Amino acid sequence: MQDKLTADYFGKIQILGMDVDGYVLSNGKACLSERGAFSLLGFSTPSVLERAYSNLWPKELRPFISKEFECTQTLVKIIANCPHKGSDIRVYDAKTINTIARAYSRAYLHGKLRKNQIHIGLHCATLRDAMADIALEQMIYDSCGYKPKESFAQRVETNYLNAIDIIKELGFTCSLPDDIATKKDIAQFLKVPQDTLNSFLHKHRDEIKPIVLETNQIRSVSSKAGRMNGYSLDDVVKIVLGMDSETGIEVKKRLFGHIGTFVKTKVKVEIEWRQTLSRVDDESESSAHLDDKDNDD
Repeated sequence: MQDKLTADYFGKIQILGMDVDGYVLSNGKACLSERGAFSLLGFSTPSVLERAYSNLWPKELRPFISKEFECTQTLVKIIANCPHKGSDIRVYDAKTINTIARAYSRAYLHGKLRKNQIHIGLHCATLRDAMADIALEQMIYDSCGYKPKESFAQRVETNYLNAIDIIKELGFTCSLPDDIATKKDIAQFLKVPQDTLNSFLHKHRDEIKPIVLETNQIRSVSSKAGRMNGYSLDDVVKIVLGMDSETGIEVKKRLFGHIGTFVKTKVKVEIEWRQTLSRVDDESESSAHLDDKDNDD
């Protein structure tokens, strides 16, 4: 009988505003705790991981998952010196997490996700893009014997937050303190009617959570409104990337690469930027060696 695996090393990874528990097992595999895995992937619960472990993939992801791939969930005992020492926990190895992120990313880039999956796809696409850049950078650092001041996780987070920097560079400003935007701020930035924005927000109400403004905040931007909502910069980015507007396309170009000036219609632009993102995703994988070749589509 094979001995039960143990988690021999522990580390707290601070990335994308989360504290994620990382472990190295007795067989040398790098893993995240179940909570860390589903949080990093942008899931609200572990149910997606549990279904994946049972090989019950959402139909939208199946074309992007190798038939040979098996989701690995491992029950281990923690012997590392950490707050959970002595506990039995479920962990997911890095290969499994990356494969799931890749599937959501590719499904998103090909426009195959349902509307309640799009926020996960966008999260995974942006996360993988950031990690690919930093992985290549880290390979160069390692080969040169250079140790950067920022950790790998800190540099990934910096890359991930580039979208916020981009919209600010393009002139986006928030009317309220603490980086809280109003609908008027967003509509003016996107150059779309507020009714169009309202329609988008209604369709994506499960993904974009408004901030209910206090009376004093409302009065500072409007003397007439009885109630108003505000939006965080994270949600502003979701709106900008999700809406079919010239400004949104410009942000996508800066974030993911040049689309091509030959595209004339908005529909063609949307198709083309998804295709471009897909190619970028494929190229970044091969250059950064993030994936096992056996799992390539």
